[in-house]
Amino acid sequence: MSCGVSFNIFSLESKELVELYNLAVSYDRNIEIEIIHEGEHDLGLHENPSDVDPCNHRIRFVNSLDKKQRIEAIAHELAHLLLLYKHGLRIVKRCFPGIGDEHLDSFLQRITNTTHHLFLIDLLKDNYRIDSVLHLGLLQDNSSGYSSEKELQYIKALLAFERKKLVGKGIEEKSKQVLPFWEAYNSARKHFGKYSFQFVPSPSIYEEDVLSFLGDLGYQKKYFVFCPQRDTIRRNEKNLSGQENATCSMPDPKVDQTK
Repeated sequence: MSCGVSFNIFSLESKELVELYNLAVSYDRNIEIEIIHEGEHDLGLHENPSDVDPCNHRIRFVNSLDKKQRIEAIAHELAHLLLLYKHGLRIVKRCFPGIGDEHLDSFLQRITNTTHHLFLIDLLKDNYRIDSVLHLGLLQDNSSGYSSEKELQYIKALLAFERKKLVGKGIEEKSKQVLPFWEAYNSARKHFGKYSFQFVPSPSIYEEDVLSFLGDLGYQKKYFVFCPQRDTIRRNEKNLSGQENATCSMPDPKVDQTK
């Protein structure tokens, strides 16, 4: 159950954000945006300031963000939904939740985040003139602070790969990285290295890339699925076809919901 408060994006007075929102709701009418207190749902300004739950169609961000950061955070999560529902780049999950390695779910979530980020940073900048200073600032060096457990090393490698692709910063302390790190890093370069805003793969190619990446690390492909089901995406598109677009114009907000 959510503890957030519904947030009115028009209070941010960003035509670009409203344009992006209108496009997103044309693929998913059920999007909700909520503001929550710092520390709730593991969200915080300096580590994870916003998130999106595609199953519940809910975007959340922390109240400690300033106006520009709120625009960036909401746009970032809307772009994740666009990549999911417009481009079909679905979320990889286990077939049997709750069974398997302790950190496997976090690793799978990192795969979706990292691959999506390779597209959405430039998408926001080029199409909507919305920066990603908030997200890119979180991509600090992660050469330390992770245990030797393989999934945590895989997460560390994906973050290093993402940082290299998006900000051009290489791996520090290379000699201290362990074998699982390099296996994941090199496999990410192999399967996701070509990804960019100029090259968004088809859903089938994307899913094969993700499964091949997992296969390189010793996982059996048959134990993973992609969500939501394709017919759910098709059903959303069918429900929207022939209907008036769910778009909104910029109102003059009477109530300040930014606090």
